[in-house]
Amino acid sequence: MCHALAIKQRANLIFATLEPFWLQTVKLTNSSLLPPPKRTKWLIALAAIAHDLVQDFLPQTSSNLSRKRESGVSELASIDKVTCYIQILNQQLIRCQPDSQALFSDRDLKIIKAAIEATICSYDCLTHSVYQPYLYGDREQILLPARILALADIGGLGMEGIDSFLREGSLLFLEENPDTIPLIRHYYQQPDDLPVESAAYQSLRQRLLKRSRFQLSFARGRLASFPREVDGLPQEAITALKTEIFSHLNQKTLTQLQAITPQAGGNPPVHLARVFRLPPAPGLRPGKNSTRLALGQLGRSSREAMAIFVTVPSQKAARIVLLGFRIGTSIIHCIHLSSSVTTPLYGTR
Repeated sequence: MCHALAIKQRANLIFATLEPFWLQTVKLTNSSLLPPPKRTKWLIALAAIAHDLVQDFLPQTSSNLSRKRESGVSELASIDKVTCYIQILNQQLIRCQPDSQALFSDRDLKIIKAAIEATICSYDCLTHSVYQPYLYGDREQILLPARILALADIGGLGMEGIDSFLREGSLLFLEENPDTIPLIRHYYQQPDDLPVESAAYQSLRQRLLKRSRFQLSFARGRLASFPREVDGLPQEAITALKTEIFSHLNQKTLTQLQAITPQAGGNPPVHLARVFRLPPAPGLRPGKNSTRLALGQLGRSSREAMAIFVTVPSQKAARIVLLGFRIGTSIIHCIHLSSSVTTPLYGTR
């Protein structure tokens, strides 16, 4: 499952948990101007699909360094892109179905914008982890849909456990370090031919080790930050989130993660790669059908596609198709799911 769809699924689970407490939650979180719950749910889903629509990396000064993003740039560009799609859709609906309840209102756009902005992360130098500044602002200004999407976006460990957390971390590593893909593939195909003295080998080892250490700091940060991030919700809702949804977010999980996470500098890249679920995808082998196999993964995001490229040599062609699919189809599909509604499913605008 691609990252965007995984976030949509997590957000749906959080929404479903909060829905029994909806009126109380809306009152406590100053969200009385939200649309009816069903429409709010769809807006959250749309924001989840669109929140990583654009990935804008800073220019690299060296090919042996991880790619970097400037905080907030990609998210704001994603907001601009999805807003553009929505405005085009609205124009079409106004011409054909001017009374359609699928028309996006200014309120809808505000919710989508806030939800995507809430996923912007900043690095905390004290904890060596990341947090979402939106959730640390004035509590009365935090929109409930934005809080839901923010919790879902970096909630993999708490909601799905260690395996999902490491798998998601590995995909992020590949997205930020695409130059390491041929090296990782080489080490799995020819494990006895490791150029341990090469600069590329040492660079890969250091980057994997850095990611390994960050994963553990990130997990500690998630456990420490959760109480602050749900502050202001009804106590019954917080209890339900802790016990039913974020059931893995506890000291036991952190201890288990620490036990399997390499922290020492002597670990070879292959060992580090295996810890982060970076072996070649099962069933895929390099060869003349590699491009066709890659194109068969069109339902995946570019992030997950990067993991597939470990075994697929035709990287450039496949990446272009996958990115084109992600931008040109996923968001339009989600929007048209909303635009197909002609009954009062969403309530009044």
